[in-house]
Amino acid sequence: MNMKNIKTVKIPVHYAVAKIIKENFIAESVLDVGGVGSLGSFLDCSVTDANIKNGIDGCNLPYEDNSFDVSCSIATLEHVNNQAKFLKESIRVAKKGIVHWFPYGKAAIEEEEFRKTLPNKHPSVVPSKQLIEGFMKLYPTFKLFEYISCQGHLLLLTILYPNLRIASVYDRAIEFGREMYGVILYGKLGNG
Repeated sequence: MNMKNIKTVKIPVHYAVAKIIKENFIAESVLDVGGVGSLGSFLDCSVTDANIKNGIDGCNLPYEDNSFDVSCSIATLEHVNNQAKFLKESIRVAKKGIVHWFPYGKAAIEEEEFRKTLPNKHPSVVPSKQLIEGFMKLYPTFKLFEYISCQGHLLLLTILYPNLRIASVYDRAIEFGREMYGVILYGKLGNG
């Protein structure tokens, strides 16, 4: 694994997403929506990054149906205005399945509200329970895997952003404890 260009805070989540891809799909091609080149360090297949910096909108992907074996995103869904369309596009371009990591649930919402008070602004909207459960009903093979506690997430952020190494962040990390911050939504599609 070549991880020299990956920020420390990203390694655990990228590793987990790659592990789910390897264990659940025989993938020769992966689309990383919102990706900036990190996921390829964990996979032995072709990884295409599709992000706004490259002029690609995750809600209007410029790819044909079933163009990739797997489509995924890491910490992207919570920054998208139309989350339902983003997930639909991800499903449309995937032949075998999808894998997405994002904040989810009550504790994640509380953490995001707390983060608005911090010096490092990072606006996001935690996907609603209704949205995620709706997709899981449409696609019964989809599963949620809890990955990264609020405490773990806040402490990882202090590694990435030195200006967050303040008492209120450490206090909040203790307060949240092991309440879940992030999940991985993944599942197989009927296309492959």
